[in-house]
Amino acid sequence: MSKIIDAVYEDGILKPLSTPHLKNHTRVRLIIEEIESVAKSTSGIIIPRRGDVVDEIALESDFLPEEV
Repeated sequence: MSKIIDAVYEDGILKPLSTPHLKNHTRVRLIIEEIESVAKSTSGIIIPRRGDVVDEIALESDFLPEEV
């Protein structure tokens, strides 16, 4: 059975962002794939004529990660 679980690497430890629901001592294989932020992966898609438009869109509360 395969599962994809996002994790954060912090202080030498991979910390899952959700519960993997595994029994203790279960052997697993980790494939490390760095996840690029949405902001970086979509950078440059829209090239506005005015920089203030980009700031207005980027700061819109609907798009802030804290609001998700």
